Formats: sequence, C-alpha cells, structure tokens
Amino acid sequence: MSFDFAVRESVRADCSQLTELIREHAREENSQFLNSPDNLLLDGGYEEGQEKFYECFVAHLEGSERIIGYLTYNMIYSSWDQKLVFVDEIYVKERFRRRGVGVKLWTTLIQKMTESGCEKLHIMGKEDDRAFCHFVVKNGCTDYTQKDGWRVYAISADTFNGKESN
Repeated sequence: MSFDFAVRESVRADCSQLTELIREHAREENSQFLNSPDNLLLDGGYEEGQEKFYECFVAHLEGSERIIGYLTYNMIYSSWDQKLVFVDEIYVKERFRRRGVGVKLWTTLIQKMTESGCEKLHIMGKEDDRAFCHFVVKNGCTDYTQKDGWRVYAISADTFNGKESN
C-alpha cells in the first residue's frame, strides 16, 4: 500500500480524531484511558486563554486531514539536563506502521528540539513492548534502566487525596 502523508503541529480541530487514536492505542495496551472524557485533550490547552500542558505533532494523509499517527510531548527544564523534551506518546495506526510515519514524527520533534536548544529527550515505554523498544533504540535512545538503574515512580491525585488507587 502506497500513500503520501505529512506531519504538522496539532490544532484544536484535531482533538476529536486524536482522542479516538488515543483510545485505539489504549485498547491495544489494555489501558484505563478508554473511560476518559471526550474533552480531555481540550482541557490540555486548546481553548483560548488556557495554558497549554502538552504539544503534539500529527501525521495525516496528504490531501485530507485524516490523522494516522501522533506524538505528544512537553518541553521541560531539568536541573541536570537543562532544556529537555519529555515524550509522552508516539503512536501510529497499525495499518500505517513500518512505513516511515513514526520516523517522520520523531525527526520532526528532533528538529524542533534542535531549534529550541534542547539537548536531551526522555521517553518511557513498557519493557515488554519490543517494537517500541526497538524503535527508540534504533532512533538514538539509550536504555537508562539498563545503563544506570533509574526507575520511574508516580503518584496519583487519588493517593494524595486519601483515596485508594491502583
């Protein structure tokens, strides 16, 4: 199957399609996101006057606005690494995988990082997701869990508000 696609920054009109792709990804990962509200992405900063909590690139079919993949990220500051990018998710619809879509999303982010003076990128993924692990290592990442023994910890609002959490 041959197709042409382009990558661009997301806009408010993409939120509905992005939500569906995020749900599709969640189904593949057996995640709890499936029950999230339809306006979740709008709450992230697409409304006028809102602080934007994330950035997003989308891959869409050329000549249409049909989104086939996305990459969400945040530019943050680290006392050790200074400016860095934290990639939240990269996802490509299954039928468009292994056709350069993920690489184009990735290289678009790397270009933006370079232009912004960021010198490091952090991304997390499940160790049993071999395709993801292969993709990020192939595209220049180092596994710091293996190299330096770093672990990732999290706390949810339910926990610090005294409610039970999973």
